[in-house]
Amino acid sequence: MIRFLFLVFLLNGVFPGFSQNVNNTYIKEAETVNVYSGNVTIGKVIINESLATKLYILSSKQYRDSSGYFVTVIALGNNEKVPVFGVDLDFRFDKPILSANANLMGMSVQESTSENRRNYKLTAAQLNRYPDGIRNVVDLEFKSMFEVKFTIKGVSGNFK
Repeated sequence: MIRFLFLVFLLNGVFPGFSQNVNNTYIKEAETVNVYSGNVTIGKVIINESLATKLYILSSKQYRDSSGYFVTVIALGNNEKVPVFGVDLDFRFDKPILSANANLMGMSVQESTSENRRNYKLTAAQLNRYPDGIRNVVDLEFKSMFEVKFTIKGVSGNFK
């Protein structure tokens, strides 16, 4: 018993906080991450670690506007100061969307919506920073007749 207490004392002295629980704050190890608007799950991210876009979901919300349409707003970005290269986002919706709008500054940007209006793809060779230094790199807005849930494929990085 004395050896055990001495060992705990020694470890706490050498490694402060040894007896505290350590929580993993990185989600890089997960395969999917849920996205919430309030307490409601509105989407998920499928992480593909072979890519390295280092984009994070900074915020997401879904609401009904004054005309009765559902609006899903997603802000993607990070804390770095350099542009984001090789962006390849693929959104899949459980119900058709009416429109997709991307607010970004970039080079070689292509957007497309599938014929059935359930897939939206955004590719960019480079996404630049806004001049005012905010963290957002891409702000996306999707409108639909119904409440939608989405899946994002092709994004990787340390989501927080």
